[in-house]
Amino acid sequence: MTVCFDVDGTITENPGFFSLLSHAVKNSGGKVFIITSRTCTPETMEATKKELSELGIVYDRLHMLHNQAEADKVCPFDDLDWYQRFILQKVAYCKENHVSIYFDDETKVVELFRRFLPEVNIFQVHARQMI
Repeated sequence: MTVCFDVDGTITENPGFFSLLSHAVKNSGGKVFIITSRTCTPETMEATKKELSELGIVYDRLHMLHNQAEADKVCPFDDLDWYQRFILQKVAYCKENHVSIYFDDETKVVELFRRFLPEVNIFQVHARQMI
């Protein structure tokens, strides 16, 4: 099993839950991927790794989205607005890496998964609860 978590508004909303879940997945032989739309710089990467460590999150890979210009180049869908083209990178990453369960707080991300990658079990995180 491969699970993937968003950072801001997801892990940061309930770090204790995601720490437990990340450990459970890893202990059962699964993989944990982390994805974020934070600015992709070496400094941000290191700060995010440090934050995840302090929150007790264990993972196999941390991925940061490319900038908007890169997202626009690879998006094959003309009917998406600029933000949807940007966050579609999360869907593409999960598809490429055979993610089976994904957690995110953003409604637009959830909608894109349901449209383009419905085989992934997606959980939307809301303030201190999951639905």
